[in-house]
Amino acid sequence: MKKWTIILENEFKGDHCPKTVVITEKQVKIFITIITIVFIFSLGIFGIAKFNHLEPNAKFALNARKEMLLREICSKNMYIDGLIDNMEKYVNMEKNLRVLANLEPLPDDIRKLGVGGYTVTDKRIEGIEPGIKKIVNNLDSRLFQAMNIIKLEKSNIEDININLSEQCNHLKHKPSIIPTNGWITSKFGIRKDPLSKKIKFHHGLDIANDYDTPIYASANGEVIFTGTLSGYGNSIKIDHGYGYMTLYGHLKEILVKVGDKINRHQQIALMGNSGRSTGPHLHYEVRIFNKKIDPFDFIDRDTVVR
Repeated sequence: MKKWTIILENEFKGDHCPKTVVITEKQVKIFITIITIVFIFSLGIFGIAKFNHLEPNAKFALNARKEMLLREICSKNMYIDGLIDNMEKYVNMEKNLRVLANLEPLPDDIRKLGVGGYTVTDKRIEGIEPGIKKIVNNLDSRLFQAMNIIKLEKSNIEDININLSEQCNHLKHKPSIIPTNGWITSKFGIRKDPLSKKIKFHHGLDIANDYDTPIYASANGEVIFTGTLSGYGNSIKIDHGYGYMTLYGHLKEILVKVGDKINRHQQIALMGNSGRSTGPHLHYEVRIFNKKIDPFDFIDRDTVVR
């Protein structure tokens, strides 16, 4: 085994023998090992201290950034909560529109089912602090809820829009105005026939006025007949769809032809005295699936002929 002798005091400085220390190879190895362990441990302590204590500005900046992001998340949570609260107002409006559109109310359980629940787990936030993870999950949950409410209400509004459009189209084709100006000389129902003096059922509405008084279509539709009908004289039939059909009789002049598309308030004829009649007037009938109905059941009392 190797040994080293270290002189601690030179012999030439006095009469005494020099003081020496003998170090073996094993002792040197132990010493180097201890020094190495102390160095590595000191380096680790220094690294930890550098990130946690020796760099306060960096740590402060990191914490400030964290706090800012948390405030931003909380702010977004409050914003989404406000959106959801406002959506509730639109949900109530949608419920009222369903009534106007003659649609059945959407049950609350079906509405909740449409909104659904948040069950998605984002693996990106699994390792973060529990408090922050809860805040982020709450934001995701509220955003998920808001998006589903929007999706559900969009679908509902589309259904309502389709239904209201159909109703609007139906109303345009529903006979709802008095088709000419004048005074009513005979209503729908039993009456004494002005020519035979017998009691008969009158299937329309007679409106009298001067010759050439304009006659108007009472709703949108298509002309399906123009010509002479027995008893009615010069006549027009208009198919309005939805089972509605109107007849205009005793005309002096017909201003449309078969196949013409007609709009409500559009002039179609001039009042006359053709057919079985005692004077210039319009005989007006409304039929539903060819059943003759009292025209007054359809006339909007607030409308007037243009």
